[in-house]
Amino acid sequence: MSTPDFVEAHLDAIHITGTKAEALSDANKPATLKKFDVPDTTELRELKYLNNPQGLTQYSPGFRTMKGTLEMDLERDSPIIALLRQRYLERKPVFIHCIEDAEAATGAQGIGYEAVLGSFPATREAGALRSISVELGVNGFWLI
Repeated sequence: MSTPDFVEAHLDAIHITGTKAEALSDANKPATLKKFDVPDTTELRELKYLNNPQGLTQYSPGFRTMKGTLEMDLERDSPIIALLRQRYLERKPVFIHCIEDAEAATGAQGIGYEAVLGSFPATREAGALRSISVELGVNGFWLI
């Protein structure tokens, strides 16, 4: 039996920028990022009709929701942490670029998200590094 060709999450390059068009570099790639999670769900509407010979409830797709979290340890003087804090206070979006294959053709390299921050809680716990776990609401996405 051959070993499956797994996709390891730490090999993806994740960048956080203030604009969609900002150049991606090591400067906007957080070194202490621990988790980026954006579940993509579609609301299902129940449709029940008379004269339905099977008697089955039908379903229609409704609104799509993409809401998740971004977790990282705080770095002193980090421009990324400063950007997140600033955007949260200004109620403006950040742009998260997830590059899965930098060598692929444009449109197949990964996915980008425009997201607003729903929280900015800085965690303080005895014997642990300070960290943040930010709630994200995705307003749009695009293929990179």
